[in-house]
Amino acid sequence: MPLLDQTTLPVFARGCAVLGSGGGGGIEVALAAALQAVDDHGPVTVVQPEDLADAALVMPCGLIGSPEVVTERIGGDTAPAVLRDTLEGLLGTPVAALMSSEIGGTNGCLAASWAARLGLPLMDADGMGRAFPGMNQNAMEVAGLSPTPCVLTDERGRTVVLDHIDGRWLERLARGVLDAFGGQAATCEYPLRAGQVRRAAVPGSVTRALAIGAALAGGVPDDPPEGLTRLITGKIAAVQRTVEQAIEQTAEPGTGTPGPGPCLPTLPATTRPGRPPARPPPWWRDWAPTAAACCACRPAAST
Repeated sequence: MPLLDQTTLPVFARGCAVLGSGGGGGIEVALAAALQAVDDHGPVTVVQPEDLADAALVMPCGLIGSPEVVTERIGGDTAPAVLRDTLEGLLGTPVAALMSSEIGGTNGCLAASWAARLGLPLMDADGMGRAFPGMNQNAMEVAGLSPTPCVLTDERGRTVVLDHIDGRWLERLARGVLDAFGGQAATCEYPLRAGQVRRAAVPGSVTRALAIGAALAGGVPDDPPEGLTRLITGKIAAVQRTVEQAIEQTAEPGTGTPGPGPCLPTLPATTRPGRPPARPPPWWRDWAPTAAACCACRPAAST
């Protein structure tokens, strides 16, 4: 059984970066955390599904949120224990191994870090085989497994459990929790048994990342393989990334309550759009002209 230690972790991380396919976040912070965890707690054993009993509980886990937030706001070391303890309490079964929710990018290395801290083996599998933006874009969803119970926690131990939902609602509700947590959350979802891994997950992900990293360690050949054709040449002038979120508030015509059309902040109950209150609030001067022109916010017909 392979071991992830001070020597093999950088090789593994390099493979995770390739499997991220340009997504999943960088490996630098997660690799540093994994190296520290292995130094403190010892190497991580990589296991195959058949190494465990079929009924053994496997916990897929990782971080969700913007990679920029993960880099700028490094979390504490309580998350893996909170996730494990909460899941064990909900299912009444001890966690036998961790599994990366996605092998590509940050979460590949992070699962190794958490396995070291918990003293648990790491399953040679993951949920995606690379990195995808959606929590429900994984092999377990395709196989028909339930995403629940799903546990989300932040660096202060605040914890939310989602249950009785499908993958679409998992993604929808988890993003709301993510906003409340400040853009980053540690999660476990789609818990499964060792006997389900080969059918419902992507097996061999850890050893695949190790093999890719080892191949890259040899360097890039001076002469490209035969059969390759140069398609384009150029220079990267700039790289820009924008992280933003737009929230659309709508209103029923003439009511200021949620509905199909665009709307601005709701006035007090005694006020109707286009009719300023006796003492207008500071924002009324900017709001009133827009409200008057908004078809969804025209005053309701008087009766």
